[in-house]
Amino acid sequence: MTTIDDIRAIIDQMDDAFVRLLTERFRLAAATARFKPEIEDPAREAEIMRRLETLTADTPNPQFYRDLFAHILAESKRLQEEEVQK
Repeated sequence: MTTIDDIRAIIDQMDDAFVRLLTERFRLAAATARFKPEIEDPAREAEIMRRLETLTADTPNPQFYRDLFAHILAESKRLQEEEVQK
C-alpha cells in the first residue's frame, strides 16, 4: 500500500532529478554563448515553445509550462550574457 510518506519520497526524488537536470540545462545553455553571434535567438525560442506546446497539450495547465519555460529561457539568456562577459 502506498502511504503519504511513500508519495513524498517519490516527489523528493523527482525534485532532486529536476534540479539536477535544470542545472545541467543551464550549464549547457551558458556554453552555447561561445557559438552564437547574438544571445537573442527568437527562432530558437519559438522552436522550443512550439515543442513545449506539443509536450504539454494533454496536461491540465499548459500555460503553467509556458510560464515556467519563459523563466527558464530568461535565465538561460542571463547566464549566456555572463559567459560572454568573462
